[in-house]
Amino acid sequence: MQGIDAPRIDASLTNGDAALFGLHLLRAGDIRSWFVRITALEDEAATPDGLSLRIEVFDGQARPMAIEAVTVTKHLIGGAARACAVADHESTASPRDPAVHSVFGLSQSDKTRATFAVMDVLRIVENTDALADILWQSVRRPPVLSLLGGVRVTAGMSFAHARSTFDPTTGTPAFQFPLRIMVNKAVGLLCTVTAVDPAPPLRVCGGITCLVAHDPEDPARRFVLQLLAARCSR
Repeated sequence: MQGIDAPRIDASLTNGDAALFGLHLLRAGDIRSWFVRITALEDEAATPDGLSLRIEVFDGQARPMAIEAVTVTKHLIGGAARACAVADHESTASPRDPAVHSVFGLSQSDKTRATFAVMDVLRIVENTDALADILWQSVRRPPVLSLLGGVRVTAGMSFAHARSTFDPTTGTPAFQFPLRIMVNKAVGLLCTVTAVDPAPPLRVCGGITCLVAHDPEDPARRFVLQLLAARCSR
């Protein structure tokens, strides 16, 4: 899979839209790599709620490791960049300015939907065994005593601290925002996420093009997720 199709503005996700990512884990001077391909299994217009995706994981030599089907909410395809745009506009506009709630056709609820979109990405990782294993290689495990009640992985994000930027991978405007991955309420990874407008083909991944993370107690322990290719099915 090669190349990134031009965005299809205002188009819907279609069965077969796909995005390919490279994953790199840097730890103790060692670098491990994987590839992940996400493919839509149905048309957006045909799904009232959940969305089925095929997740394929390959090792650093592109040898297949796992293939699984997962279901996420349709919040994922709404992406996070729009919530960043709302927050960016609110920071410079008067609270009474009606444009605060209409910039780019957005509303305050876009922040809520974007939060669920990011959580959907985390659910994809948790529900794909191969990705969950990579996550636990990246995240420092919590103390044994905190595991007595089980393991809960959550994410906290701040769209209010987003900044506008340019995404060199897609050649389009983007936003970057901070994200924290929590394990049993302790910070496991500090991340910076780059997201563009989620037009197809990037609708299948919510417009996320890059994630750079590091262990808060060991900055040399890093994890990088980078978009490599994205294609529309037709």
